[in-house]
Amino acid sequence: MLSANYTSENICRALGLGGFANDWQLAESDECVRVLLKPSFHREVCISVLSKAGNVSVSVVAALSQIWLQDWPLPQLTQVEQEAGAITEQQFVRLLSLLKLADKQERPSRTVIMDGMQAHTVLRVDREGKLNQEQNVSEDESYTCFVTEVIKQSHGAISGATIRNALADAASYAGLRIPLEAVPRPKDLVRTLVLGSQEESAQLFEALRKQHEG
Repeated sequence: MLSANYTSENICRALGLGGFANDWQLAESDECVRVLLKPSFHREVCISVLSKAGNVSVSVVAALSQIWLQDWPLPQLTQVEQEAGAITEQQFVRLLSLLKLADKQERPSRTVIMDGMQAHTVLRVDREGKLNQEQNVSEDESYTCFVTEVIKQSHGAISGATIRNALADAASYAGLRIPLEAVPRPKDLVRTLVLGSQEESAQLFEALRKQHEG
């Protein structure tokens, strides 16, 4: 993939979102934080923490294969796992305080980091952008604290092993150790060919349905 096209906007579109900093999901919230995690050697993950009328939800979208490795000039729509959960308003307030603290820190001078994880964060309030920060999580301790907190809160809010493992992989780049979980094996698909009349086929499928429900 052309590195110039590996942008947050393009990655989020490849994940099936309308964009990074401005889409329908963010527009419907009163206040929201979105964090796009771009690990060097693992799948991309987008975390959206959305506050509306006092309720705070977390939506996590994880690519099933690393978008960076696609054989295309531009990121293409990819298969994802997606799940939503909830956190408390107090947890959301903590996230905001950590993010604002990180934003107050002096940004590091321009550096070149070959490996690691870039984390791009936006904060929107009443549909207006308030903060936009992107850097490697290893460059600033305060930003690392924010990123690890949003990963921990998201990991605790959802139950799907595939997404939780994607979060665990990303967490390791920020120095946070989260054990990987066993992913349930997908159910085997059995194709059945019925030789006989349409009536006989209907009887067989009805018997299979009753057995499954029983």
